[in-house]
Amino acid sequence: MYYFGIDIGGTKTAISFSEHECKIIESNFIETCRSSNFMETGSKIFQCMDTLLEKYKVSLNDFIIGIACPGPLDLETGKIAYVATTGEN
Repeated sequence: MYYFGIDIGGTKTAISFSEHECKIIESNFIETCRSSNFMETGSKIFQCMDTLLEKYKVSLNDFIIGIACPGPLDLETGKIAYVATTGEN
């Protein structure tokens, strides 16, 4: 089993990829978009994950994701309500 740890911050997003004993294999950082539309950042996160899965030959069924985010979570749906960022786009 492998793990993705994703820390979505106000200015940057950290994506760490680790193996079953939680030893980090690789970490990447991308800019967090500071607009109300989070789709651009979400797309960058998925692109980074796809690259790492391909690089290390890991199946889509062999990883778990943990996400930290500076915004409220809708507990009923399990979705991030919105991402609280600072500054203007």
